[in-house]
Amino acid sequence: MALEPESTCVSTNCPSASLSLGKQAIGLHTSIRSAISINKIPLQYASAFIEGVEGDSTVFSVNNTRVKSLTWGEVGLSYGRILHQFDKDFLTGGITVNRLI
Repeated sequence: MALEPESTCVSTNCPSASLSLGKQAIGLHTSIRSAISINKIPLQYASAFIEGVEGDSTVFSVNNTRVKSLTWGEVGLSYGRILHQFDKDFLTGGITVNRLI
């Protein structure tokens, strides 16, 4: 018996900075993202991965299982400003441009 396809995404935020210039602000951010998808993994192996296995090492033999992974980095620049101010309330707008690396 095989499980349905499973997937997960992981994101790590790296250094970022922002600078406020009166009613405007600019920012720079970086991050690393990863996605993995596993198809047709037998149920007994999936439970072993989730619950862990006893001992130092374990060898699994699996046929027709597919594992796909993708990892990428992002560098982005953001710009924002106060569009309109109502006493203590603000209407703000901004835009972010990301570059994949």
